[in-house]
Amino acid sequence: MNRVLLVAYYFPPIAATGAMRPLNLCLHLPSYGWMPSVLATDHPSALPPQGKDDHLTDRIPPKIDVTRVQHGNPLGNLLSLRDRFSRLMKGTAGIPPSGAPQDTSLPSTRGSERNESVSVSARRFIIDAALNFPDPQCRWYGPAVRAMMKKRGDNPPQIVWATGGPWTSLLVGRTLAQRWAVPFVADFRDPWIGGHEFFSSPLLHRRAARLERAVCEAASRVVLNTEELKIRFCEEYPQWQTKFVTITNGYSQEMALHSATQDAIANLPRTLQFSHFGTVYGNRSPLALFQAVQALLNEGALDRTPLTLRFVGAWDVDDPACNQLANLLEERGVLQRVPPIPHQVCLKEMAKSDVLLLLQPNYPLQVPAKIYEYITVGRPLFVLGGEGATANLVHRHRLGRCCPNRVPDVKRTLVELMGDRTSLVPPNPADTERFNYVNLSGHLADVLNDVVQEKTR
Repeated sequence: MNRVLLVAYYFPPIAATGAMRPLNLCLHLPSYGWMPSVLATDHPSALPPQGKDDHLTDRIPPKIDVTRVQHGNPLGNLLSLRDRFSRLMKGTAGIPPSGAPQDTSLPSTRGSERNESVSVSARRFIIDAALNFPDPQCRWYGPAVRAMMKKRGDNPPQIVWATGGPWTSLLVGRTLAQRWAVPFVADFRDPWIGGHEFFSSPLLHRRAARLERAVCEAASRVVLNTEELKIRFCEEYPQWQTKFVTITNGYSQEMALHSATQDAIANLPRTLQFSHFGTVYGNRSPLALFQAVQALLNEGALDRTPLTLRFVGAWDVDDPACNQLANLLEERGVLQRVPPIPHQVCLKEMAKSDVLLLLQPNYPLQVPAKIYEYITVGRPLFVLGGEGATANLVHRHRLGRCCPNRVPDVKRTLVELMGDRTSLVPPNPADTERFNYVNLSGHLADVLNDVVQEKTR
């Protein structure tokens, strides 16, 4: 049997979304003639800090060899030291006597503000360049390469496959493949350049662009997880178009819930419930949805066809307007917020839902991993936002409805759905089976076989 090393920074027991792709590939690649081993970080070292799920570890077959390599976090240590020093200084600083004048003056010149801004920018650039580039996980590179060369230096695999982000994983995979003189396959779960990266200067952006190009040049194949991302790579690197292949994310066969647990929309109660599962945070905001529902309530449009919203998972919303409106909708009995529940229970709750709600910002090249989990249970989707790759995926495979994340569009679409629920039909299994990791692993095995054959010619 052929052997492939999977370089995946996130891997169980780390319960990160990025760990699901390599885990499920490990489960099914052996049936296609490829025995994987894994190089990952350990749970205490993972950045940012991640949850731990030992049940995911139980799914790893005993025959799969997993090497977990820890790494340091000098930036985190510096920040921790700074915070301790700051608390110490506050505790020992003198407090002006009562009634004594305090200095509340502002800087007297714009020049001092500019100097301070330049100083802050320079300090951030130095920290990012030295400790945070190409990503916060960069300190894993050296320990990971050394550990694997020591362990497998005399018995390398036929191929190294590495998945990113973090992008350090791709650099580790490229280096190992070069030292072993074996082919390298790079797997992009997100865009490295042109996505939503945050570099502190144009110089670091250009450095990252050069690294992305170098990874593509070194790779025998470059796997992209959306067709839109593949198109972007073909446009950016036309000389390597034959290297690029699309293999989407997917769902696990073990998690699939079959039609026996699903009800047809026609048999559901008169109330139409939209259910969202997972953390609500950042720019994945339900504000436009709440505003649209509030407007429909005020107009009396929900009197005959009640509509409810259910959010299951952590609520990490900082927007005061959104939180205030959420409290108001809860008081009116329209919104329900439920704390996080175990994953298997979550899947069963998804399967009982009328409609599964997805909040997707404007990332035109990306599809959220949650959508494949939703596909697992075979319920219709309602996607707010997601223009680009997400909307294309939903339309292409008839998974549900998409709506721009704007109040007038949300109002209009909700009225349409309440008036004609037959448009919210469960996706056809023929459209969703292609996302089963059993099939996706077969596609990856085909790619690995092609690369091996090319090397032997």
